[in-house]
Amino acid sequence: MPLWAGVDGCRDGWVLAVMDPTRSILDLALLRTFGEVVIHARGADLILVDIPMGLPSADCPVLRRCDTMARELLGTRASTVFPVPAREAVWAESYPEACRLNRRILGRDLSRQSWGICPKIREVDAVLRLAPRLQDSIRETHPELCFRLLNRGRPLANPKKGQAGQRVRRELLRGFAVNLDAATRQARRLYRSASLSPDDLLDAVAAAVVARLAAEGKAASVPLAPERDACGLAMEVVGV
Repeated sequence: MPLWAGVDGCRDGWVLAVMDPTRSILDLALLRTFGEVVIHARGADLILVDIPMGLPSADCPVLRRCDTMARELLGTRASTVFPVPAREAVWAESYPEACRLNRRILGRDLSRQSWGICPKIREVDAVLRLAPRLQDSIRETHPELCFRLLNRGRPLANPKKGQAGQRVRRELLRGFAVNLDAATRQARRLYRSASLSPDDLLDAVAAAVVARLAAEGKAASVPLAPERDACGLAMEVVGV
């Protein structure tokens, strides 16, 4: 039986959602490391992860075209696509060093927000560079693009942290995940001691839904022919 998975980073690790062809969420789990995610979801045909993968670097000092295209598609929600740091900055030991490296390689400073997700980027970068074949089934996505696709090509107006934003996202997902409410309630009970917010769960489920749609030819990536970084990782975002 084919399976599809979506992954979203959160404060205490990674949220993994796994779906089957009946549009049921089989698993909605909180895992500590990305290595655990790969092991837990190893039976999935496609795993979409909300984290930058193909990275610019001194050997490939380019601004990712996929980010520019994603921002154009999202319109007023374009600011949700963060500038991706250079690989050297991602692996820096401090924020000042990361800023210096990013400025030297890409000509721009690194925001605190981008620095805040660097530990997650490092986890994924290390796994994919260690096991390049995983790139066939593990690809990058962005939750706002996923919800845009589910909303028939219209970006959502409300931010995901607010009640209105969560309500509209949940309503959209109910049309693609038959047991959404039961699965998210169970996850909140199971991980109630963790810093797990409702939008983390919804973003992971949205990525899993889009992974299934991609398998059916109903979702694509930008750009269709992605560039590759110096390590061979695709600079793409799936979810259009």
